[in-house]
Amino acid sequence: MWLWWGDESPSANVPFFDEIASGWTWYTTQVEWPVNYTRAIENQLDVAHLAFVHRTTIGAGGRSRVDGPYVQTNHDGIKVWVTNRRDDGAPTRTAEELAAAAAGREPSLHLLFPGTWKLNISPGFKNFIAFVPIDEQRMLYYLRSYLPSRWGVLGWLFHRLTRWSNRLVLGQDRRVVVTQTPANSMDARSDHLVGADRAIIEYRKWLAAHL
Repeated sequence: MWLWWGDESPSANVPFFDEIASGWTWYTTQVEWPVNYTRAIENQLDVAHLAFVHRTTIGAGGRSRVDGPYVQTNHDGIKVWVTNRRDDGAPTRTAEELAAAAAGREPSLHLLFPGTWKLNISPGFKNFIAFVPIDEQRMLYYLRSYLPSRWGVLGWLFHRLTRWSNRLVLGQDRRVVVTQTPANSMDARSDHLVGADRAIIEYRKWLAAHL
């Protein structure tokens, strides 16, 4: 359910990602967390935790060095191009180099305000999350994996496998996020954010302006 509290008429369309609006199949997993939704969103914008929190799953490979990330923000949302790599001693790429590398490429992560998110795993495989607040201490994940419709029965089987893997990866995140204090990012004035937190910084700017 979407509620509009503004003075003017809202847009006729619920914010969504055009590239997965049609021609795809999906499977939805619903998970409840005992956290404020702002912390859950920031967790999915955090590019630095992958090699540590998810070292046995999606973070395998030890890509602990964060170049950038390159981030673009507008009134619709935040786009993030992730360029993590192994720390081999090579110098950090400049902002200009990261911008050039991002040109013409779909962002790795895309948050649409107020609370939908897409992970670009490959041209034919996407993950989607809707972050749904229940109250100040609880939220729901609606997590979907998207595959092209042409996969047919193989897609059906793959969706069931990704349901298990998505729950495993989320479980790794949950162990960290439930320990964060304060619970609401709006109250986190003493957090020590670094360059790798550029997307989180942009999200907090949006929260401060709109909430």
